[in-house]
Amino acid sequence: MGIGFMALKIKKEFMCLNKENLIKKAKENAINNIKELGGISYLCVFKALYDMLETDIPYEAVKLLTGFTLGVGLSGNICAALLSGIAVLGLVYGRVSPMGDLEKRKFRDIVKNETLSAKDKARLLLSMSKELFIYNQLVNRFKRKFGSLLCSDLWSDWKENPICIARFKRCHEIIVETAGMTMELLLDANEKGLTSLPVGDTVYSYLFAE
Repeated sequence: MGIGFMALKIKKEFMCLNKENLIKKAKENAINNIKELGGISYLCVFKALYDMLETDIPYEAVKLLTGFTLGVGLSGNICAALLSGIAVLGLVYGRVSPMGDLEKRKFRDIVKNETLSAKDKARLLLSMSKELFIYNQLVNRFKRKFGSLLCSDLWSDWKENPICIARFKRCHEIIVETAGMTMELLLDANEKGLTSLPVGDTVYSYLFAE
């Protein structure tokens, strides 16, 4: 039996698939894209998922991701596959306006309140940011699986010979797994509710360290 969809809209031909098979299909799409598109990370992940989604955003929006190549502008920073997964999450759960008037007032009040500790301010701001936890989850799951977010770290075993088959196989593995992780998160948010997802490490985590 297929999954019932709310904010997430899966194309009709895939709605008969259960969660496990939707994730499997996303990975299969990524594998096919690697073969057909030359293994370009951002493109392979984006297209693998985009081709399964109903969205009003045209495919040409993928142009916005071009600069993600090789860790953003060839710099070896954040992995393009991860950034592409984040972009796909935004296709479904992104917001045009990040904060309404009430949220803006709450944010200003928290920042200006000198009676609150840094930890209390962070806790309050995180409680206002639950719609962003889905992105946080992808980042944290990616880091747990691969050990780093950085393109240059992910293929550090091949620094002496970076343009080799073994290194590209590593990138292909990351592409496929990221497509699967992204689909899993889309389905989790759809099933449980976007704001019900937990949060992992954040920019404020050091404040809560023992």
